[in-house]
Amino acid sequence: MDKLRERKDALDRFDSLIRAPQTREQEWQGFFSSNPFVLTDYLPLRLTAVYPQVQLESGRPDFAFFEFPNPPVELGYYGVIELKRPQDKILRVYSEKHIFPSAAMSLAREQVRHYLDDLTRTHEISNQYSLAMATAGYAFIIIGRTEEVIRKCGSDLHKLQLRQMLPGGMQLVTFDDLFARFGHNVGDRSRLFILDVPTLRATTDRPMEPGRFQLIFDEFYKNGGRATGTS
Repeated sequence: MDKLRERKDALDRFDSLIRAPQTREQEWQGFFSSNPFVLTDYLPLRLTAVYPQVQLESGRPDFAFFEFPNPPVELGYYGVIELKRPQDKILRVYSEKHIFPSAAMSLAREQVRHYLDDLTRTHEISNQYSLAMATAGYAFIIIGRTEEVIRKCGSDLHKLQLRQMLPGGMQLVTFDDLFARFGHNVGDRSRLFILDVPTLRATTDRPMEPGRFQLIFDEFYKNGGRATGTS
C-alpha cells in the first residue's frame, strides 16, 4: 500500500472513531499502535518513533518516545503520550473567576508525572535505547475537543488559568486538533469540517523544537478569542 493510501485509510478510521461516542480508550490505543505516524508526524513535536505500553514502576503509559542527541553534544529528549477520549471533559468551571481540570484531566496529569519520573530511572528500553544524561522529559495528553476549551475559557483570567494548568513540558492536545493536523497534511481538507465545531488551523508545517511547549490554543488567543477555520 502506498503512503498516501495508507494515510487516507487511517484518516477514514480516525473519522469513524471520533464520531462514535462509545469509542473506548483501548480502541484509540489500537488505532495509534496500527498507525503510529499520526503521532510521530502530526503532534506539535516531531518524533522518530513511539513505543506502546512500556512497562514502568508506576504502570504503562499509552506510548513512550525517546529522541537521542545527534551529535551527542546536543540535548536529547524523551517522554510519554497519554490517551483519554474525545468525549472526556477537560475543564470544570467553578465560577466566573475559577476553572479547574476535570477528573479525567487531573488523572492524566498525575499519571504522566509519575511516568516521566520513572523514565529518568529507566536504563534500557527494548535492549536498544538508554537515557542519556543530557535529556529533557516531555508529555502529551490527548483528550477532549477544542470546542469545550473555547466555550469554557471565556475570560482572560480563565485563559491564564488554563495556561498554568500544566507544567512546562506537558502539553494538552485535543482529538479534533490532531485530526485537523492529520487531515490537513493528507490533503483531504474538506474532511476537516465534519466535526462541526470550531477548529484551530493546523500547524504541522511548523514543527516545534524541544523546549517549553506552548498550548495549542495560542492561535485562538492571538485572534482575540475567535476560532479560526481550517480553510
